[in-house]
Order: sequence, then structure tokens, then C-alpha cells
Amino acid sequence: MLEFGEISNMISRGSDLLIFFFVRSISLLTNYGTGILIVQNGWLNTEYGEKASKFFLKTLKQIKIIDSSFKFFDESSANINTVITFFRKNSFEETISFNMMEKNNKNNVYVKKKKSFNINNAILFKDKWGYIMNTKNEIFDLFSNIIYNKNLQSQSFYTIGQGINERKEVFIPKKYLNQIKQNKNLINAIFKESMYYYKNTDYFLYHSFTANKEDISFLKTIGAEEFAKGKSIKRKYPSIIMPRGIGETHFAGILPDKTLSNSYVDVYINSSNDDDLYNIWLFCNSTLFFLYRELSGRRNLGGGLLKAEASDIKNIPLYFPISDRKKIKSIINKCDKPINLINRIESEIQSEIDLLVLKYFNIEDKYNLIISELKRLFEFRVKKAKS
Repeated sequence: MLEFGEISNMISRGSDLLIFFFVRSISLLTNYGTGILIVQNGWLNTEYGEKASKFFLKTLKQIKIIDSSFKFFDESSANINTVITFFRKNSFEETISFNMMEKNNKNNVYVKKKKSFNINNAILFKDKWGYIMNTKNEIFDLFSNIIYNKNLQSQSFYTIGQGINERKEVFIPKKYLNQIKQNKNLINAIFKESMYYYKNTDYFLYHSFTANKEDISFLKTIGAEEFAKGKSIKRKYPSIIMPRGIGETHFAGILPDKTLSNSYVDVYINSSNDDDLYNIWLFCNSTLFFLYRELSGRRNLGGGLLKAEASDIKNIPLYFPISDRKKIKSIINKCDKPINLINRIESEIQSEIDLLVLKYFNIEDKYNLIISELKRLFEFRVKKAKS
């Protein structure tokens, strides 16, 4: 790393090992030599990958990234999704291109160019490359108008984080609730449940805000553990949660007071205005937002799972004054449990949500485009996991 001087700071200490293979390969290249690596595609949508991409722009003159619907490693080896990357330190063609490997009707494989930029194009420094690569130009312009709108409302009243990511033993089923003596020590908890509005929770956490030996003894008898034993709890309680690992279901759910989630994406809202809460819920349950998560998430986990963490949605605002609380609550009351995405986007309640959201942005004419692109990306990651 020392040979690269100050720009080596663009390689984060927490980077995946694959990034250091890139760095080492670049250092070993001759002036017009070509490096080729097949690695998991997660780096294209990570924070460390975003920093590393700036390092590549400073040290390389040509980059070609090729994705495909093919699975190069089976489940008995590395059950991950991958991309092929070609790179050169010097080239007469100073470009970066994002490509797709496809098959024609005769099963011949060919590479189709999706996007190409001059290596110095500012867009490459601004957005994650996975987002750039997977977003059609019309969709990219649509989100750019939303994210960089000069009339955007203040987003300062909420923050985004992630749940507690604890051992399952700290999540205690509510059937044991009546056996607990010190109710002040109870915290509501979401373990794996999916709801649009959590009126009740199926689990709770126990923490000794007030000491009670009987409760601790009881927890041991049922194989449960105290949450954050011996530590003070300084965590905020989220108001809305969304899945961090997305399978076939996207959703955002409103939580009761004093509730913590197990490794969900948490939205912490510091506002006494319920309209703020409900409008964030509305936007986060729109197909427009689902599409953004599909584009910015990481399809590298295998099994068709999308890794869409808090860091992946920090670039997009979540609050817009779309509708009044009464109207949104009437929609919530019609919602059942979250269902498979393909069935969800064809439902009447989803159409009602999308009509409000798209009308606010004056993009009702983009509805079919948004739906078709969301289905394409969803089906692509599911197919790649199975192929």
C-alpha cells in the first residue's frame, strides 16, 4: 500500500479481502498489462467499495466490469454471486464500462455493453458503481431528481441504523411474560416477524434496569439470557424497521414504543408530529422505494437474498409530505402481513400506496416502467441464485 502514497487512504481497513487482491494486482501490472479477477459482486454496493472505486479511478485507465445471470460457483463451494473485472494501468481507451454476459437462442454466450463512461466522468465519483451499473438511464434520472431536488424537505429529524444483532437466546417468547416479576425490565422485541404495523410483539428482552434475582433465576430455567448484561443501554428505540436481508418480501413496519429489532434496518424518528412517521412509512412501502433497494442493495449473498443495509439507503431521502395521517392510517388498516413481492405489486393496497407516492412526485406516467424494472431485477437475482 505504501507505493500508492496518500491515495492508499481510499482503501478502508474494514474492506473485504478481495479489495486487497485488486490493489496487489494493480501493483504487479506492467504498463499495458491486463488484470482479471472474478470476485463477489458485493463490493459494487458497499461503503468500502465506494471508497475503493475512487482508488481504482486514480490508479487505472481502463476498467471493464461484466455481470451475468450465470452462477460460477455451486453451493458446495462458494455460494455467492460474482462479477468479472478487467483492468489496465494504461490504455489508449480511457473508459470504464459496465457489461452483461448473456446467451442467445443458440446458447452462444456474448457480452452486451450496458453503460460506458470516460474514466474521469464525475458520476463515477458520486455514486456506488453497482447502482450506476444496474440502473437504466431513465430510472437513474428519476432518482437523481428525487435525491438532489432543491426543494427537498429537511431530513434532519430522523437517522438510520441497524438492530441489535444478538444471540437468539436474548429474544424471549411472550408466553413467559406473566412469569416476570419486574415489569420495568421489559423491552419489546422483534425477532423474525414481518408486519406493516406491529400492534404487539411476539418476543421481549429482559434487562436489569432494576435488580431482581428471581427473574434472573427464571431466565436460566428456560435457557434465556439477559440482554446487555452488566451494561447500560444507550441505544435509541426505532420507530420503523425494514428487513436488512431481503428474500422475496420487501416491507417497512411501524413499531410500538420501547421496541428493539434483531438486525433489521432501523429508522429512528425524533419528531412529535405523527405525520412525519406515517409519511416515511408510506414512502418506504412504495414500489419506487423497493426499486431503489433492489438497485442499491448487494446481490452477493447467494440463495437469492438481497443484502440491503442501513448504509445502502442513506443516500436517498425518506421523508416527503405526501399525504395526511388519516389517509395513510386508513391504508395501514387495510394491510395484512407482507407477501411475496410479485403478488404484492399486483395488489389493490399496493396500487393505492403507489398512486399517492407517484402523484406527489408527478411521475404517474413512470408507473409501468418502475414496476417492470422492479420485477426484472427481482427475478434476475432469484434466477441467478437458482441457475
